[in-house]
Amino acid sequence: GLGESKAFAYFDSFILSGAIDIVGKVFVASLKVMVVPLVFVSLVCGVASLKEGASIGVISLRTIALYFLSTALAISLALALSSIVQPGIGMDTLQSASTFEPKASPGLKSVLLNIFPTNIVNAMAAGNMLQIIVFAILFGMAINRAETEGAPVLAFFQSMDKVIMRLVLLVMELAPVGIFCLMVAMFASTGPEHILRLAKYFFT
Repeated sequence: GLGESKAFAYFDSFILSGAIDIVGKVFVASLKVMVVPLVFVSLVCGVASLKEGASIGVISLRTIALYFLSTALAISLALALSSIVQPGIGMDTLQSASTFEPKASPGLKSVLLNIFPTNIVNAMAAGNMLQIIVFAILFGMAINRAETEGAPVLAFFQSMDKVIMRLVLLVMELAPVGIFCLMVAMFASTGPEHILRLAKYFFT
């Protein structure tokens, strides 16, 4: 009846699209905001704590090489699995009407130049992880070579590293609630008929 329709509209507006959706989005935002400081502070502490300065260059090259290798493996694995499983098949009703136009692949020279940041604040704001990694390595090397003068800076970053790890653990304690809210909001908006298709996508 009319009363049930009003009750459902209230439930949808204030519970599903309101409180539950807010909790889920806050959880995702909390995860995103920790990525940059976690990577930056951890790398600075790791490089600055090295005893032998000669090994910093090797570790720096290994870090950048590992970044490229893990990215290449992730892309290759994703393409292989998606071509086999085809998780998006049958989900036409969830597709947006907008079209996606991929950008042209940059040349090798542009890729190498873009590794080094011209503005670290912009790199952190944009989440450019490779530039953040390079700057963190250089900054850690500077702290390491500053020796006595760099000790207070290293102590600050080591304390910051412990604080950030506590923050990560705090957010992880809220993970069950955050994931539950994300799933409820998604299934409520897509309908029960898409649960198996979405499960196939998540599994892939």
